[in-house]
Amino acid sequence: KFKPDLIFSVDCPDFSFRVIEKVKKKIKTKAYHFVAPTIWSWRENRALKIKKIIDHIFLLFPFEKYYFDKYNISNSFVGHPYFLNYKNNYNQSNLKGDIITLCPGSRKSELNEMLPILIEVIKKINKDYTFHFPATSQTFDYLNNILKKQKFKFVLSQNEEERSKYIRDSIISVAKSGTISLDICKNMCPLITIYKMTNLNYFLIKPFVKVKFVNIINIIAGKEIIPELIQYDCTADKISSLVLKYLENKNLRLNNVENYSNIISQFANKGTDIKIIKFLQKNL
Repeated sequence: KFKPDLIFSVDCPDFSFRVIEKVKKKIKTKAYHFVAPTIWSWRENRALKIKKIIDHIFLLFPFEKYYFDKYNISNSFVGHPYFLNYKNNYNQSNLKGDIITLCPGSRKSELNEMLPILIEVIKKINKDYTFHFPATSQTFDYLNNILKKQKFKFVLSQNEEERSKYIRDSIISVAKSGTISLDICKNMCPLITIYKMTNLNYFLIKPFVKVKFVNIINIIAGKEIIPELIQYDCTADKISSLVLKYLENKNLRLNNVENYSNIISQFANKGTDIKIIKFLQKNL
C-alpha cells in the first residue's frame, strides 16, 4: 500500500539491491544508492545489474566514476563522509613516542591468522614500547586472554574515542587492510599495511582480483605510498624489519603521512551529506 517517491539505500549492496528489485517490480519509483560496490576490484559484471535497478549512484572516491561511466550508469562523486572534517595536522611530537598500534583484524579468522605473526613481530622489535590493539566487544576478551600471557606491555582500546587517542599518540601503526586503515589515516599515524589469508583462499581468490594493491589509498594513488606486506610477504621477519626501518628514520614516517594525506584530500571535506540531500530533494 505504501508507495515511496524514492528509495535511498546505503552500502550492503547484496541486501539493498534485492529489496530495491522487489519494490520496483510492484511500484514505479526511483532508487538511489550510496557507497558503490567495488566493481573496480572484482566482479565488474555486477554493473549490469546495477544499471537495471539503480537510477543514480553516489561515489566515495573519484576514480570510481570511470567504471560507472563505462556502463552508462548515472553517478556522482560526493566524497567520503568519514572525512567530512579532515584536518592535515600530524603531531610531530609523536616522532619520539613509545606507543605502536597493531591491528590484526576484527574477525576471529583474521585474528587466528594475524595475531601470532604480530606477537612475533613484537618479540623481534624487542624495545620498551607499549603496543596498542584496537578491540571490539566481540574480540576484547579473546585478545586480552592471549596478550596477557605475553611479556610485553599492551593496551586494548574499547571504543572509538580511546582508539583514536591511542592511534594519534602512536609512533607507527601496522594494520590489516580494511576500514581500520582509513581510521589510522584519519588520525594521522604512519601506517604499514599487512594482510594474509589461508593459502587455499588466496589461490582461489587471486585470479579474480583486478587491483594491484589492497590499501584503498594505494589503489587511488596508483602506486604504493603506504607499504604493503601481503600474503607470502606478510611474515614476522619482513614486518619487523620494515617497522624498525621506520622507527629509525623519522623522515620515512613524515613522508608516509604527508603522501597519504595528499591522496585523502581528493575525497575529504567534500560536503558529502549536503550533496546527497540536495540531489534527493531535487529529484523528489
